[in-house]
Amino acid sequence: MSLAHNDLSQPTLAFQPGRPASGATCPHSVGDAACMQAFERLRVLAPGFWQTLPVCGADTMQGFDAVLEAALSAPTDAFPYAAIAAEAERALGRGLRGATPVALLLLAALALGREGTGARALAGTAREIAARLGERTRHTVQTLHAALIGPFGGAPEQAAADLAALCEAETGPACAHLYLAGNGLIAGMALPKMTRHVERAAGLPPADAHVAALHAELAARALLLRGLAQEQPLPAVEMPVPAAQRARFGVWITRLQATMYRGEHAAALQAAAQAEALNGPLLPVGDRTVLHLFAALALAPSNDPATCARLALHCAALRRLARQLPACARVLVQCADAACARHDGCQLDALRGFEGAAAAAASHDLHGLAALAWEQAAQQAQACGLGAAVLHYRRQALASCAQWGAGGRAAALRRAWGMEADSDGGAERDRALPGVGELGMSIAHEVNQPLAAISLHAAAARKWLRRPEPDIERALSSLSLIGEAGRHAGDIVRSIQRMASRKEQEMGSVALDQAIADTLRLLHRRLRKHGIEVELALGLGERAIHASRVQLQQVLTNLVVNAIEALAGGSPGGDARRIRIASRPHGEHEVEIAVADNGPGIAPQHADRVFGSMFSTKPDSTGMGLSISLAIVRAHGGHIEYEPCAPHGACFRFRLPVQSSHP
Repeated sequence: MSLAHNDLSQPTLAFQPGRPASGATCPHSVGDAACMQAFERLRVLAPGFWQTLPVCGADTMQGFDAVLEAALSAPTDAFPYAAIAAEAERALGRGLRGATPVALLLLAALALGREGTGARALAGTAREIAARLGERTRHTVQTLHAALIGPFGGAPEQAAADLAALCEAETGPACAHLYLAGNGLIAGMALPKMTRHVERAAGLPPADAHVAALHAELAARALLLRGLAQEQPLPAVEMPVPAAQRARFGVWITRLQATMYRGEHAAALQAAAQAEALNGPLLPVGDRTVLHLFAALALAPSNDPATCARLALHCAALRRLARQLPACARVLVQCADAACARHDGCQLDALRGFEGAAAAAASHDLHGLAALAWEQAAQQAQACGLGAAVLHYRRQALASCAQWGAGGRAAALRRAWGMEADSDGGAERDRALPGVGELGMSIAHEVNQPLAAISLHAAAARKWLRRPEPDIERALSSLSLIGEAGRHAGDIVRSIQRMASRKEQEMGSVALDQAIADTLRLLHRRLRKHGIEVELALGLGERAIHASRVQLQQVLTNLVVNAIEALAGGSPGGDARRIRIASRPHGEHEVEIAVADNGPGIAPQHADRVFGSMFSTKPDSTGMGLSISLAIVRAHGGHIEYEPCAPHGACFRFRLPVQSSHP
């Protein structure tokens, strides 16, 4: 149902959908300020105060239904700020009614989006008030809480479970089924379960006008989910969107997903533009995530300069969401980085980003997001001409589809890729050659760092040379770093070949403080890109040890890159992103290097597995970095360990004998 032509008239609500609230010439700034002022006045009231207010209305919304509908579906310029603020404050003088806790919860959601203090407490108060007013109000508030508040702060699984329970309730709101589709994706809910709930609602006869307005949207989403779960066609993009549905945001994000899955780029761009125009400040968290993620993926390959600003907005939105969705943080940040890299032509950086996003999603059992990111990684690897990697990523995508329950999507991918049905996506064949597989993945992991450096420095050189007055000196500096990174890549390949063949390594005198400086020079663009400060506390000076310089630089590179990736989503404390590298003598016969960051750290249950081969809690698809570092340090007669930092972060320190031995 479109609200653009419905005028409402209520004694306490001066709101007309589609028009500026309260006659404001700038509805977003003025109306939003009204809501925030109301929030500040109400959040300081003690929870017990609300219990003293009388109930003055039945368990109905009493005309607030249309305001709620506008709040959840209208774009920003038609958002009912004034109506929400007025209803929330109305209870102070007239008592509680069905619309009161709904308005309070909407205020809390607006404040939470701005990281306002006390937003969760006010949302809790809204739920307590709703419990006094009746089943319909209680279910409405529970649904809104699960869609708008619950996913934040690391609880998307519980929010999705709450929505699923409301879907089962006979008096549960129809919109609960709709919100489950988006929130289920970021919570890792099995696709068949989501499909069952949405199909159930789509098959029910509309009970009222509000449900009728949702019915076509539910039907489209049910068709999308069914097509992913089973071998049925996805929603056809050639069918025009009915006029009555064109103003519904959910219709366009469903179309955006369907066209992206079908590989219809032009239609996806059109759907993204329509959804952008309908984007509002109180869309469910899951739906907002879907919009920004799929729109970024749709915009990234475009060469049109006009898409650059749109892509930047979507990527910035993904990074903001990452700050409040810890389980998805690395997935969203890595996807945003990868989309920007793809748009800028930095193909290897894009590949690394999608690979990292997929691994991060898989580590949190977010199989739908993992499958999507593995697909993107396969597409990116193909663009880079990495045939063997393409096959690996495709197998990972099929495996994630199987874990998500997306049999229909897996079948469509196999047809598109010309791959036969395979119970484990080729994993059994990979296990048949474990030595070759791990050697190849070791080489891929280690060489990826200098290749990424080459890509970044090449982009910088182009930038300096394309200026109206080319900066030859800076371009030559970038080209010099490209040569250094290329030589480093060759050294790594030869070093790993020696490790595999048990040949002697090239040993020599290595000044560790200088090796640290050389490593940071290769990685300085990535550090600057993420706004990371590096603190150095180097205490070895010219002191050197007998070791393989190439292998020790591999260890240093792995540890610093791990810290960079850990800080990709920001520091949990909101502090500046920081990496600290220290070196010092340890007794008379050893030296010690420590690399610490103030990122989120490593979960205690994973601490004893971080050095295991093929295991990773960071955005790294192979999980080989720390296991390779462990092997190198041990081969030099040393020891490496992990310890958590206070109040958060990770520290890896390794010790080496001054006279290292090496097989």
